[in-house]
Amino acid sequence: MLSKFLSHRIQLVYSFLHQITMAVYGFGLLFLILRILPQNEVGRWMLFISTLSIADMLLHGFLQTILVKEYAKNSKNSKMINIIRSHATVLAILVFIGIFLLTLISKFGFYLNHKQYTLLNDFFKWYPLLGILMVIYNLSWWLNTGINNFKRILIQRLIFCLISISFILFEYFNNHPIGFDTLVISQVLGYTSSSIYSIFANHFTFTFRYVHKDTLVLYAHYGKYTLGTMLGSSLLRNSDTFMIAAFIDTKSVAIYVLAQKIIEIFEVILRSMASTLLPTLYQLKENIIVFYKSWFITSTKLTLLFLPLSILVFIFSDTVIFWISGSDSYNESSFILRIFMVYVLLLPLDRLIGIALEILSKPHWNLIKTVVLTIINIAGNYVTLYYFHSLGAAAAVSSLALCFSIIAGFYFLKKSGLPPYSMLNLKFKDIKPKLVM
Repeated sequence: MLSKFLSHRIQLVYSFLHQITMAVYGFGLLFLILRILPQNEVGRWMLFISTLSIADMLLHGFLQTILVKEYAKNSKNSKMINIIRSHATVLAILVFIGIFLLTLISKFGFYLNHKQYTLLNDFFKWYPLLGILMVIYNLSWWLNTGINNFKRILIQRLIFCLISISFILFEYFNNHPIGFDTLVISQVLGYTSSSIYSIFANHFTFTFRYVHKDTLVLYAHYGKYTLGTMLGSSLLRNSDTFMIAAFIDTKSVAIYVLAQKIIEIFEVILRSMASTLLPTLYQLKENIIVFYKSWFITSTKLTLLFLPLSILVFIFSDTVIFWISGSDSYNESSFILRIFMVYVLLLPLDRLIGIALEILSKPHWNLIKTVVLTIINIAGNYVTLYYFHSLGAAAAVSSLALCFSIIAGFYFLKKSGLPPYSMLNLKFKDIKPKLVM
């Protein structure tokens, strides 16, 4: 019993570490490119990564939830694992082909109209290689999440990060020209190395005799709501980037995204805490009063925990931005970062509303909430960027959209049985924040 408990705790540590690893890698890469590349090239890279992120989110939306669930249910049955993995591989490749064909059609359409866009050219050139490598990377990630082997995920991510960063540093210290293509090649090498590790570590096998049409349709059907929610979240994060590039320029993209990247620190903390809270909340869902009391306490704790961190970042935003960028060219980012601190304080409640709706088997309502958030954000960005060219106003729109999302979320929670606040009998000692919850 004790060994099982310790094993679970160790896996939680590995789960936290693999998320921190990617966050540190993201900041390390940003730290390097802000010092190496001019602002317009930084903006070009951010646009490319945002587009790649949306493509990756399509894959996650269709497959992640159902595969993790199926792997977890059959974690002791190696034959079933192979059957699930074979279906996952077919679906993942179909999604990859669909994204590539959509890119090809878009490129051909713009070519007929005698127009060329750098973003589309970059994506068309590199996605066929990166996309197939990311399929292998993600299949391994979902398998090991399902069988609760976060150590293997950590190793996979460490290989990716170390190879990618090492290649950039090697090129830099050997006085080779560093540009957009260098960064993409570093990603290719990172994904290639981690994919080779994944194939051997997971004993990857595939055969068409395991694949059945009905199962493929079942998996795809299951993922349609999650796809909408994840895609909406991805569009929400990246719509600012695309619209700033369209209405202003790529230099402004670099300035805005620098502030936006710092928000990811809070998102990593939130994701890590939420992942440990999910099992507890799920077990309480049969008792609606106890469930919502626990949910309120958790939401309040996380918000109060973020409050002092947000105040510190608000006060020292100039120092934070200069330390990361190493340049006065990004001074405007500090003003945008201050505005984003309001967004950070609203984030725990919005995320936990989404989690509650998923636990209560209302994914369609969570999808509607996400759509409301995305539409308001895109509409607000259009007004602030097209008419006023204001990056600060675009950041403020994100907080406004989150407010509407929270209102919509509470409306849906009320429809699902949210009891009056007085029934929860909350006390101050219940919501006193702690670092370990």
